[in-house]
Amino acid sequence: MHCTKYLVLGCGPDSMGDAIAWRLLQEPCIVYVTDKNPQNIVQTFDKLEQLPRAKNAKLKKIKTEDGSLDVLRQKTEPPIFFKNADIVISALPADLNPGIADSVLFVNEKNIKKDGKLHYCDLGGVTRISEKMILDDGADCLSRRAAACGVSLVPDCGLQPGLGGVLGMYLLSQLDLKEPLKSLKIEVGGLPQNPIAPPFYKKLFSLNGLEEIYFKKALVLRSGKLRKVKGISEESYEILDYGDFLPFICTREKKLETAITGGLGTLPYFLKKHVLNLEEKTLRWPGHYEIIRNIPCLNFTQVFEKMLAQREKVRQSFGFTGKEPDFVVLRVIAIGKDRWSKKLVKLERALCVLSDENWTSMQKATGFSAAVMAKLVAKGVAAKGGFPPEIALKPELVLSELKNDFSISECKYILGN
Repeated sequence: MHCTKYLVLGCGPDSMGDAIAWRLLQEPCIVYVTDKNPQNIVQTFDKLEQLPRAKNAKLKKIKTEDGSLDVLRQKTEPPIFFKNADIVISALPADLNPGIADSVLFVNEKNIKKDGKLHYCDLGGVTRISEKMILDDGADCLSRRAAACGVSLVPDCGLQPGLGGVLGMYLLSQLDLKEPLKSLKIEVGGLPQNPIAPPFYKKLFSLNGLEEIYFKKALVLRSGKLRKVKGISEESYEILDYGDFLPFICTREKKLETAITGGLGTLPYFLKKHVLNLEEKTLRWPGHYEIIRNIPCLNFTQVFEKMLAQREKVRQSFGFTGKEPDFVVLRVIAIGKDRWSKKLVKLERALCVLSDENWTSMQKATGFSAAVMAKLVAKGVAAKGGFPPEIALKPELVLSELKNDFSISECKYILGN
């Protein structure tokens, strides 16, 4: 029986790569982890060795002191260890992903891997990069090359873009698509459980990624047309009552603010004939966006890092020590005609993920989702070529695999005839 071999690029303390590797190890397989920083590899290996795993699940580390990861940008010199894997999973910064995918395709094109295909997925999160990987249609484009090789190239396999889009496609399957849906909205956010002190946020992901979704124009659908709109605009700002989703929060504040951000990935391109209005909004504690709008985008990461450091000092001055608990909320809302009754309905699917002693909520929500998608891609059930996961994979397959990881609620409201 074939034992799937996964190669996870990017690991270390609080990284998504660690969570991806651990989730994969819950079933018999071989997981290779590596990083440009040798110390990250050691720390990841030591942590994962102490955590439970499935019988016959093996963890292996690949040392990179020889600079072998530096050749990721060089098409003709893919890292030799690529040939040992069935799929490469990039948890590295998004701007490296096209080069990594290029190397993966070169391995397939030159038959460097002798026992089957080498597939690819990543966490993505930067729309312009995912557009390049999926939508470019030149003769040498990654998507076309992947299709020619018979392999799956699947960017944006995180929380959102990623799982949110998968939930959205699941809701679409429950609606009548003879006419476009009125709307599809994805609300998502990762936050500290206690909003104490500005900027009412805890670093759960790359600040460069945060800067990308806040300050770059957001790709949306308006009346079925592709549009780029200003991120975190006052026009898109709302305060929402999330009390039903946040019973665990040890504060009286149950409201969250939300505004449009650039987190849809390439999904609008695939849904422009099926959805009139499509948008993604990022959830934050009230007061956060007013602070962000007053930070010059050119200095965002430096200024925001200082704000987070100051917040941590305030938190400690109140007697809070140790790891700060956090949570992730994801809610997807679709409005359209019911597939069976033909009545106008609103469908919702939502989940809430809490941090624990081993993982932040974002590691769990992002890493576990990516691991499950990677598993399905490695099995060969994804579409061949370049597609986001919500298009490459059947939503019900992804959600079935995640049923033991997350409790996903589902609601249906009849709005009219």
